[in-house]
Amino acid sequence: MRRDLAGAAFVLLISCGATDDQLRARAAFDMQCPKNALQLVEIDSQTRGVRGCGQRMTYVESCGFHQGLQKGDCTWVANTSSKASDRPQTKKQKRKRPEPEESDPEREDASNDE
Repeated sequence: MRRDLAGAAFVLLISCGATDDQLRARAAFDMQCPKNALQLVEIDSQTRGVRGCGQRMTYVESCGFHQGLQKGDCTWVANTSSKASDRPQTKKQKRKRPEPEESDPEREDASNDE
């Protein structure tokens, strides 16, 4: 009986993926933001978005092994290279495309003289 319970507990442990608690801890560290200020968003079965403290990041579940429907040794890995701002840009923050440089006719004439 004990052996059956131990086996069932092992199967439960290895069949679980990465947890939301793991994600909150990792994101709190990465974003330097308290855990209770983070909002988790499910993007798909293996991807989560995290928002908090005016930032957002994307995380992907990574597991050490898969065996059929079971997986184990799972954690969350950041899928963004840096923290993206979650705040809308103001007019001052929006970048304008650089204007194409106009040619200087005097310069062109000087280069044609050579």
